[in-house]
Amino acid sequence: ADRLVEILKEKIANLKIGSYTDPETDFGPVISQQSKEAIIAAINRGESEGATVICDGRELDIVKESKGFFVGPTLLDNVKPGMEIYEQEIFGPARNVVRVDSLDEAIQLINKHELGNGVTIFTNDGLAARKFTTEIDVGMVGVNVPIPIPVGYHNFAGFKGSRFGEGHMFGPDQARFFTKTKTISERWMAGQASTASTFAFPSNND
Repeated sequence: ADRLVEILKEKIANLKIGSYTDPETDFGPVISQQSKEAIIAAINRGESEGATVICDGRELDIVKESKGFFVGPTLLDNVKPGMEIYEQEIFGPARNVVRVDSLDEAIQLINKHELGNGVTIFTNDGLAARKFTTEIDVGMVGVNVPIPIPVGYHNFAGFKGSRFGEGHMFGPDQARFFTKTKTISERWMAGQASTASTFAFPSNND
């Protein structure tokens, strides 16, 4: 994981934060002041619980000086189960590195989590990808895609605590929610119709 952390650190350092109207911006602000405060509070708790802050998005000038709801990209290493930043979903530019020794351990760790929104595996090993997608208990699964959200005509939803209600958003489940299903069962016997169908009015000569 050390090599991965170094690559991520280098990539994060080159990200530009700013207005969505700037074509050179990599990402803009979060949705509200409340969201900004919640993300920064989660980072603070992660650091206090023993996580290593590799990239600190709390200290950027745009975060401190701008009136916008900006939070810089943050990377925390050595995050472990039981830490609040691991147990809760963070909808903002903060990511955790949780170290494991094997694919099996990674799958078990994810499946034990009470949330199950989205997950991705990055690999060139088709067998590992098949094992991961088959065994993982998460609603949206990706292989070599950073954000595993399908296009609109597929079902969209997480599993476990990441799901609200019975059905999925979008896709066939949404069509079923707004419609009702009619089932028709029919059986036709060969030779049952003795004469051809006629659509003429009967006459007095018949």
